Amino acid sequence: MPRWLAIILAIPPLLLLLVTALSADDLPSLVVAKLMEGGLWTGLAAFLVMAVVLPFIRKPDAQSRASAKVK
Repeated sequence: MPRWLAIILAIPPLLLLLVTALSADDLPSLVVAKLMEGGLWTGLAAFLVMAVVLPFIRKPDAQSRASAKVK
């Protein structure tokens, strides 16, 4: 996934989390409760982590699959 696409895809969930955070009285306990119940919020958190981490993971030799097949 290109880095720019991961950033664009992460913007709407981040905005949703921001709106939720602004309307909550006790944010840390709300976050823990939502993540522990599973479902949408756990999936959203997992997506955000993957969207941030995966674009930065590169192959050690920076070799693409197409060029690897040629050798």
